[in-house]
Amino acid sequence: MRWVDDRKDICLTLGGLISAKGGLGRIISEKILKLKGLLSLTDHYQEVHSY
Repeated sequence: MRWVDDRKDICLTLGGLISAKGGLGRIISEKILKLKGLLSLTDHYQEVHSY
């Protein structure tokens, strides 16, 4: 019966990694979007104040 437990653990670990990776990817993409937003704001600011 031991190998069944091991397989279950491996599946749980893989599932955890996939969900963690998905969450991490979402966080990273949100940060990228925020950075792009900030960059476009600074571009707009520079245009308005003509640096």
